[in-house]
Amino acid sequence: MALPRDLSGTTDWPTEILEAVKAEWNGEYRVRRPDAAGSYDPAADAWTGGEPGDVVIDWTLGRCQNMLNPSKRAEDWGTAVERRYLFNGEIHEDDDPILKGYLVEWRYLPGTPKRDPELEKMFFRVIGASNSSHAAVRTIYTVSELARK
Repeated sequence: MALPRDLSGTTDWPTEILEAVKAEWNGEYRVRRPDAAGSYDPAADAWTGGEPGDVVIDWTLGRCQNMLNPSKRAEDWGTAVERRYLFNGEIHEDDDPILKGYLVEWRYLPGTPKRDPELEKMFFRVIGASNSSHAAVRTIYTVSELARK
């Protein structure tokens, strides 16, 4: 993607880059604290307890990008059992901190092609969310065990 103009010498290049990349974002993410654990009764085939975690950052325009190398493989055939994903979005001064262990959910914007519909069915665990003091966008580093919601 080419930027609309040369940004060298500008004092507010992070804002200009943000506006350019937002045009390419095709979905939204939200960040939650982990859910409270529930318990499973195999005799009744039912779950009890367990509450959704509090939303820390509500649905925010962004993008989801998988990292091509899986971080863990199954012992047998080398099947990926854990994969890393990056979420990019706008940084807001009033956002709560995003802590290691929080969960990220993803959904596509209405009318946007769902290039990988599985993304909407998964949780992603935060492993980091630090950025540069000149960051144009937030990057949330996550990992998924490829488990479905």
